[in-house]
Amino acid sequence: KTKIGGSIVKLPFVYVFERMDATTTFVGINIPAEYIRRTLDAAVSLRSTVTGKFTMMTKVDRRQNQMLEINVELKKGREVNRHTIGTIQRIIWEGLMKFSTEYNYLYGGAGTRYQRRLMPRIRLWEYQDPHFFSPGTKQKWVKK
Repeated sequence: KTKIGGSIVKLPFVYVFERMDATTTFVGINIPAEYIRRTLDAAVSLRSTVTGKFTMMTKVDRRQNQMLEINVELKKGREVNRHTIGTIQRIIWEGLMKFSTEYNYLYGGAGTRYQRRLMPRIRLWEYQDPHFFSPGTKQKWVKK
């Protein structure tokens, strides 16, 4: 009667709703792992320092303030130091400002004190550390 017979989908079919390991929510903003992955891959200055593997998560402090923690794997033989942490933090912050209009808007409208809370927290891990980067396992980009 409505002539929609040719557009009806044949069953069975699969509907995939959201990948659980691809996005974290931080202060109401969805942050896909792809933003961090693209940023790290494009950072020429980090190619000799990090592998490109990371795991991100949203954590809360004692006052229930959220923080975005990004755990990054160092290349074999590299050591953790404050300069590297600061460089990675700046590069990831620039990536978030570039790729996430919501993050950019929130950061730009926040006061100085709140901006510090919006900065991603970077933790560096030795090559293949078992906490996040065990060899032979599938990389988990987001930990919930």
